[in-house]
Amino acid sequence: MTKELGKELEEMCNLSQYIKEEGILQGRKEGRIEGIEKGKVEEKNGYRKENETGRF
Repeated sequence: MTKELGKELEEMCNLSQYIKEEGILQGRKEGRIEGIEKGKVEEKNGYRKENETGRF
């Protein structure tokens, strides 16, 4: 393998790692937004987990 090919492969690996990490961050962000929205709906409907389990 030539140095240039090795460098190109390293750059591709770094790029794929970056894309993977960005995807994870995006998924977490979307999950937080979804959780917040779900919590708002449950709060609006008077739903509380403590009421469901009988614990306060």
